[in-house]
Amino acid sequence: MRDKNRTKPGIIRDSDNISDPTDDSYIQLMDKIEELANITGLRRVEFYQKIPRATQREIDGKAEEVDVFKHDGEVAMTGTITLENGETIDNKVDGIINITGSVKIGDGGVTNYFEVKADGEINLYGAARVIKTVEFAGASFEKGVSAPDSAVVGNYLVWEYSINDDSVLSFELPHEWAVGTDLTVYLDWSVDRKYSDESAEVQWNIYWSATPKDDTEALTGAGTKLDPGDQNIPSTENFLIRTEMGVISGASLSQDDEMGIKIVRVALDDGSNPGVAKVPYIIHAHITYISNKLGIAT
Repeated sequence: MRDKNRTKPGIIRDSDNISDPTDDSYIQLMDKIEELANITGLRRVEFYQKIPRATQREIDGKAEEVDVFKHDGEVAMTGTITLENGETIDNKVDGIINITGSVKIGDGGVTNYFEVKADGEINLYGAARVIKTVEFAGASFEKGVSAPDSAVVGNYLVWEYSINDDSVLSFELPHEWAVGTDLTVYLDWSVDRKYSDESAEVQWNIYWSATPKDDTEALTGAGTKLDPGDQNIPSTENFLIRTEMGVISGASLSQDDEMGIKIVRVALDDGSNPGVAKVPYIIHAHITYISNKLGIAT
């Protein structure tokens, strides 16, 4: 049991040793925390780390000078916590914590964390960033110079490509794209034929272009080719295959660039095509990119 004759709770000063469990100041601080826990029904707070410089905190309307701390439980309090840098945390009675100033959560703002700036803008860094996708279902495909034929396989709209048939897609590079990072292009495709029948293969190529909207570049360039080489047809008829077509370098791209994508079936480098009556088809194309924000800050 703690000493009942200890100093009456009051101001805890910078000079007080609140890291020493036998010190009066430490006992006063722990008593106040226990008092709050008993009132609110929350767990007792366990202290793991204290920052040496004292800051101002208001608890139940009474100002006391204490060290900033970290804990593994929950804290309920009314009033305001003023952090070392002058930012304040106002804990409302409904449990919502309002923070004035910026916040970094993760590894402390070193590599992997997300940041909420003082104006509410949110940014992600390192492993906190996310992968997003630009989707192109069959209905999104536009006819190219030599258009593929549309068909229905099961419940899916597909496009059947003879050699040199092509389709085009376009999209705007999203505002939440992490500047400088690469994009990856994928095709989902199949054919009504299995590999064991004739060891057949298919080759798809992608040509991509990026054009800024600043009156500096023409839309007519041939673009950059992505060539993954010959691809085996599925092991079973009409089983879906996903082929990674390649990477679009982000080094020369800018947010809001117009992106043009041409998909074309080309002749094999080697090997055999599926039988003449069996035309490979694409059901879906998608492009993944890394996002580090919700969009452009207003």
